[in-house]
Amino acid sequence: MVLLVALPHGPDDGFIISPLDVDVPVAKLAFPSWGVSYLQGVSVSASVNTLMAISIERCFAISFPISGTITTRQYRLIVTIIWFIALSINLPWLFVFTLRPIGIPGSIAQVKL
Repeated sequence: MVLLVALPHGPDDGFIISPLDVDVPVAKLAFPSWGVSYLQGVSVSASVNTLMAISIERCFAISFPISGTITTRQYRLIVTIIWFIALSINLPWLFVFTLRPIGIPGSIAQVKL
């Protein structure tokens, strides 16, 4: 069986790949619990912002079919802004999130408070 995958070929197709950039490290690497929590928040923020950027880009492409396309430079700037916002808006979570043991003393069960 052969599986053919179409790779992104235009600047706006990269919006689909961008949210995957943080999902792979979260799934594959063992981060401390605060790191996983932070990266999960960043992933959600980046995904939501990327979906918003896709919808705005599609709106411009439909409204202005001749001049509504974005360049590779504009795409890179938009993705950089999306990730900067996602990383910075979740930054307080690194300082707020803690784990405290609950239940039986010496137990390994923990919950975030």
